[in-house]
Amino acid sequence: MTEKDGDYLRGLIGDKLGICGCGDNSIVIDFLIAALKAIRKRCEPGWDKAEFEDVFRGNGDTGDTLFFWMALYFLDRSGLIEHGTSIRYSWLTDEGRDFLERFGGMTGDDIQEAAAWNRRDG
Repeated sequence: MTEKDGDYLRGLIGDKLGICGCGDNSIVIDFLIAALKAIRKRCEPGWDKAEFEDVFRGNGDTGDTLFFWMALYFLDRSGLIEHGTSIRYSWLTDEGRDFLERFGGMTGDDIQEAAAWNRRDG
């Protein structure tokens, strides 16, 4: 691996994906690789739908653990939570508190409608 490869990986994993060094990074990175391989394979003739979907479901504890870490990284990257030495013990940011105060009583469908998520107005 070259220094350029290392720079690319740090940029992708840390900056673009928001994965920091205080969680279970390996399980998330393993999923990233498996997901990209599954998507590549899905674009080839004869791909298997069940096999493709299994990659995104995870299995047992691995699936639960993967979702746990990915959700925390996602929320942290979005700015709704932040953390100190471990992302496991995150807390809400001002934006996270504001979001809950303003929209915490709504459903996902209500929020999509309010945001005109599905509207096709030019």
